[in-house]
Amino acid sequence: MLSGRSWVVVGLMGVACAALLVVWQQTRPTAVDVRLPPAGASHAVVLETYLAALVAEDCGTATGLGDDTFTVGNGELCGEVDVKAFEPIGEPASPDAEVTYSTVLTVRGGDETIGPGRLTWFYSLAKRDGEWRLVGGGSGP
Repeated sequence: MLSGRSWVVVGLMGVACAALLVVWQQTRPTAVDVRLPPAGASHAVVLETYLAALVAEDCGTATGLGDDTFTVGNGELCGEVDVKAFEPIGEPASPDAEVTYSTVLTVRGGDETIGPGRLTWFYSLAKRDGEWRLVGGGSGP
């Protein structure tokens, strides 16, 4: 049988272990580098790569797939919203020189305009210097 003092020691050890677990969860690396698509990749491949980078928290790759117009407030979410998953993209709504896709994102948290849960997000892509790039996006086409 443990004495009162022993229970205190056991309790303190439990608290210390829990604190170490919290610190480890917060400091372990979560980002994964996603490779840029090859030159001449289709708009679908560019968007799928962006979405994979978004989920992996690889904002370097995500930013590299956007045009100067693709910014926070105009579709860019990387570093601003905690996106945990996305559903596979379908066909673009307008298969022309500029295409628009809709996808469903699963979001854990974001700013005051994007709450947790599933949301539909639109992405527009256009050719820039012969390569497909993200040029805009948002909650409406």
